[in-house]
Amino acid sequence: MNFDLNTAESGNYNYRVELLVSNDTSGLNNVMQFKQNVTSQPKMLFVSAKKADKAYAEALYGNTYDLDTIIVDANNKNVPFTIEQLCDYDTFVLSNLNVAEDIENPTLFLSSIDTLVSKFGKSLITLGNTYIQSNEEIKNDNLTQLSNMLPVNYGNNETETKVVAIVLDISRSMENLERYIMAKEAAIQLLDYLEEDDLVTVIGFAGEIQVVQPITTVSNKESIIERINSIEMQNGTYLYHGMQQAKKMLTPYANYYREMFILSDGLPYSTETYNERKMAEEIAAQNITISTLNTGCDDYKAVNLMTDIAEIGGGNYYFAKDLDDVKDVIINDIADDITDTVIEKGNFNVDIKISKDDVLNGIVSLPVLNGYYFSTPKSSANVVLSSHYVNKDNKEFDVPIYAYWNYGEGNVASFSSDISSEWTANWLAGTTGEALLINSGKTNIPNERIDSPFILNTKQNGTSLDVIVTAPSLNVGSKLILNVEYPEGNSEDIELIFDSKNYVATIDCSSVGNYEFNLSYTLGNKEYTDSYTYTLSYLSEYNSFEDYQVSDLYFMINNNGEVSENGKLKLENNNSYVETYIYDFTNVFMIICVVLFVLDIIVRKLKWNDIKTLFRFKKR
Repeated sequence: MNFDLNTAESGNYNYRVELLVSNDTSGLNNVMQFKQNVTSQPKMLFVSAKKADKAYAEALYGNTYDLDTIIVDANNKNVPFTIEQLCDYDTFVLSNLNVAEDIENPTLFLSSIDTLVSKFGKSLITLGNTYIQSNEEIKNDNLTQLSNMLPVNYGNNETETKVVAIVLDISRSMENLERYIMAKEAAIQLLDYLEEDDLVTVIGFAGEIQVVQPITTVSNKESIIERINSIEMQNGTYLYHGMQQAKKMLTPYANYYREMFILSDGLPYSTETYNERKMAEEIAAQNITISTLNTGCDDYKAVNLMTDIAEIGGGNYYFAKDLDDVKDVIINDIADDITDTVIEKGNFNVDIKISKDDVLNGIVSLPVLNGYYFSTPKSSANVVLSSHYVNKDNKEFDVPIYAYWNYGEGNVASFSSDISSEWTANWLAGTTGEALLINSGKTNIPNERIDSPFILNTKQNGTSLDVIVTAPSLNVGSKLILNVEYPEGNSEDIELIFDSKNYVATIDCSSVGNYEFNLSYTLGNKEYTDSYTYTLSYLSEYNSFEDYQVSDLYFMINNNGEVSENGKLKLENNNSYVETYIYDFTNVFMIICVVLFVLDIIVRKLKWNDIKTLFRFKKR
């Protein structure tokens, strides 16, 4: 039987359910009482490194949550990070946030979030970029911890071995505005975003062509970097011949994904004219991708040449205006393309995988996305939305767009697109995409509000009650005081004892009614308090729903206990003296054996007529 309870208004509700039964022999377990505390709006902490996210957060979650938004930047990295500070929130949202770099105390922040979700039952939602797409980034301990919490694995570890040719401009024209230093720095940083098993070669071009590094694995990174740093500039600029040499070295690896990166200012001045665009066509015909990085030259001829080569080669054109910009371009653009972790430049259909999930309430179809971050689902994740994607190795994937899973007592969800970019322009322009993001907030509201840095649980043992306090942030120096108000009206203060895991106390629980607990603890000069109610509707012996173990009954009887039902004795241990009688059947068995032995002789030695004569009676 189900009952709908009114929770439209916040406040404390006392409920009493009574079962009325005719001819009931005992009414000692017909009443159930409980209290329910209904809060107003749940609280959300929204943290982002994008200013544009603030307005979208308010539009999507402002009506459902009491929303606190923090936008971090170089001048403001302050985010609450202790359990005491964060426990007041029910849901945490990290949007386009690099937790390893964008905030202070990232280790404590993530540790507290992990505890509050897994043990306190709160929720975590990630939106957009999590900055855990590449192998170099995931090596960061903080990003690893965040990755462990998420229902999906960001980054693409499914691509086959790559063979990459770095074609480096070492001509004198690169002296201008330190373009040569920029090109070498870009070449070195490219190595960080390749797998150790990937193959790489470095070719320098000027008036002559140098094979700076023959093809080797990226695991030899230190040796490769040493060779790149040892290159010296020369006169002349034969980009055509540099491309031709790279093509020659990549040709034998037809079964691998092959890409050529040209790092140059795009000014191939020489005494002879060569057609670099024609060479790009020949390279592309062998399924070798070409991408170009312009090292700060805005001359229109150079820009056009570098753009055309990338377009013909099916790759991407990048521009770095100075040395500082090289790192941003490598991390934000080139790294994503090398690792195949950012899927954009297209309209991507979104497929519904779990049509009856609550996050899709009222939604039957969704608009296209213009981009998302590549991920793969973990084994126990619930993938509600996905998008079909074919990578450069012609492998097909159903990439999760919205997925969630249970993380301990709480819930973690990930939306793989960006709420404040062109990627979701179609989504937020219509009602269905916006509704899904709003629903994501509603479906991640925890069932219970815990706004204290500790959790109180109870376990009844007959007429006693164990009070167990889990306080992850506390230490053995903390002092916890439990004030108990009994149903009879009396009260007492009990100091809880730390048992190496939790703080515990045992109280008398032999009366039916409400037990009011007021818990406080002092840590340093701060005091935290909270209150709980435990309702005992009837004593445990009248709980017909409790499963009694045979072993428990056996233990009870053998330890001079007794079992009663409705006040009537059913089982007891009677210790009165029991007399013992011993019977010896030895003589009886011996007589029987002799008789059987004699009968055996008679049967074996006498004939049938003799036996009849033996037992025949003589007539008188």
